[in-house]
Amino acid sequence: MRASAVDLGDDQDGLAAEIVDLVQADPKQAEALLRPLTEDDDLAVAHRADWALRFLP
Repeated sequence: MRASAVDLGDDQDGLAAEIVDLVQADPKQAEALLRPLTEDDDLAVAHRADWALRFLP
């Protein structure tokens, strides 16, 4: 999540697709990892974790 929250000047489609695949492959583990990140001090990380949680089945 931290890597995907960094603006590298590209759209990071490949990384985003990997995150979605991982969230859907193991929803329980993904939620356990992502929920705490929604309250991260770095708002970019928190927003990215919120985004990823939308892909839980």
